[in-house]
Formats: sequence, C-alpha cells, structure tokens
Amino acid sequence: MSGDRKRDKALRGRSNRILREIIELLFDPLREAGSEGVKMDCSDGFVRRCFPILCAWIADHKENMIIHNITGNICPICKADESIFGMYIMRPEPTWETWRYRNLHLRFNEGETGEEEELKAGGIKQTRGILWNITYVDPVQIPKPDILLVHVQYLGLFNHMMDWLMAFLKKHKRKEEFDTIWARIPSYMGFNVMNKPYSQVSQWQGKEIRNLVKVFLLALAASLHRPTAEQHPIFDKAIRYVRHLVDFTLMAQYRSHTTETLNLLERYLMGFHRGKGRLLGVLRS
Repeated sequence: MSGDRKRDKALRGRSNRILREIIELLFDPLREAGSEGVKMDCSDGFVRRCFPILCAWIADHKENMIIHNITGNICPICKADESIFGMYIMRPEPTWETWRYRNLHLRFNEGETGEEEELKAGGIKQTRGILWNITYVDPVQIPKPDILLVHVQYLGLFNHMMDWLMAFLKKHKRKEEFDTIWARIPSYMGFNVMNKPYSQVSQWQGKEIRNLVKVFLLALAASLHRPTAEQHPIFDKAIRYVRHLVDFTLMAQYRSHTTETLNLLERYLMGFHRGKGRLLGVLRS
C-alpha cells in the first residue's frame, strides 16, 4: 500500500473514531435515563418518571456502517448476501444476532483466539458498536429507511433508471425524439420549464429531479408512439416499469398511510423490480 493510501486510510479511521466518540457522548445521557428514569413533563400537565428508549435511527448506508460497526457490503438489519442487494425479496432474510457479536467482541478484546475470523466473516469491524450499550436498544431493530431522502429516492433510483432508459431509447432510435419532446414541454403552475434537451443536462439537483418525476412518464410515452408490431410489447413494458417507480415515489410522499396505500406501495415496488429485470434483459439482447 502506498504512503498516500495509508495516510488516507488513517485519516478516514480517525474521522470515524471522532464521529463515534461524538455520538457516544450524545447518547450517554440516554443510557442512564433509560435504566434509572427521568422526570418529564407530560401532555396532560403532570410530571412523571419516564424511561426514554431509542426506537429509530434514520440514516443512509454509509452512516449506518459507522453506527453499526459494519463493512460496506453488509446490511445493518439482516444477513442478506451481497449478491441479492437491489433485488425484490419475497421473504426477509434472518436478522443479525447483536448479542452474539457483542460477546464475540468481548472475547476478542480479552485475547481469545478464533473470534477475529468470525467477526471478519460476518462483516463486523473490530471496534465496539455505538448502540450496543444503550438500555433496551436492539441495534438491528432501529434502522429506518427514509425513502424521501433526495439522495436515496431521486438521485439514486431515478438516476439509475434514467441511465437504463437512455440506453433503451438509443437502442430503439427514439433518443432524439425524446430530447425534442423534453425540451418543448410547456410551463404550468408548480412546474419549471426544461430549457434544454435531457441529454444535454450534465448534472441533476434534487429540485430538478423532483420536477422530472412530474412529467417524465408523459415524455417517454410520447417518444414511444407508433411502435412496430415487434416493438409494441417492449415499449409497453418500459412504460409500465417507469410508471411503477413514479407511482411509488409520489405515493411515498403521503403524510399518512392506510393499509390500502401500503399495499399499493408494495405492489408498485414489486412491479418496478420486475420491470427493471425485463428492461435490462432487452438492453443485453
């Protein structure tokens, strides 16, 4: 390893240690409050002894790596293999046994042999987990995905989708037509006009992609008009694929949900993953 790489690795390690120490310092009052209780003002005006417990942690994957003491190719919740990341899984994988890795760390720090390899095989780093010593907290249960995070939903999923669809449009000689339609979309209330063809945009901001979601399906459908008999089923599947992701994104922004909307979100997500596989299959053929 070169000197620069060693120095960069050391700096990253130090930054992670500092972040861990800051978070542990912030959580320290919660440890005592969770076990001994603390007097708190209640909504009915009375003061009661309460036991606050950490129940959720909304973070992206890189933040979860630090909080949960794991490597980048590990899920903080379950034992899913890296090969199935990004796939729609009907049955959840078994969750991590936090207590087991906590005990492995204790034995590792006491100098017992064998624990280092087991920790490494599980993708667990050889440092203490930040959440392990907080009263009544199971680290596996508290990660909660924020699907409205710009970098997750818009700059993540939609960027991937657009890359695939641009290749799809180019393969079927519809890319120029899509660009023309995109640049000519008229203005209306709450929508900012696109002032250049899609392919000429080099970088997207969150606000621009939120704008894109409102009209992309219409622009795609218009650019795929008058297909041949061979193209018709392929174009139809591409439109359905995009529709599933658009519907999921827009419905996920509801302030509250019912059983019906949650079932619809699940259906849209399943449809998106099925359509994704078909679209990628067309691009590879």
